[in-house]
Amino acid sequence: MNLGCFLRVDQETAQGERHFIIHKADPPFSIEVEADFNKSGHLRHCTLKRLRLPNSWTGDYTKYARLVNAALAFFEQSCRDGDPIPRF
Repeated sequence: MNLGCFLRVDQETAQGERHFIIHKADPPFSIEVEADFNKSGHLRHCTLKRLRLPNSWTGDYTKYARLVNAALAFFEQSCRDGDPIPRF
């Protein structure tokens, strides 16, 4: 699976951080991930919180299940590339 078709977006809100993974290719979809980081900023684990996809894909579970698993793998890899999440 090509992980280059995913985009990670981190958003800080008053309630805490939100993490989104967007699939840029067809089918376009996004997931929201709930992440648990340790004190040094490294990922301990992540949980799928929300999935948004086109209605035309809701019945084809095997296709988007592979893509969602790839999106979660992309998020975990982007968190474990050695550096903690940068804070601006």
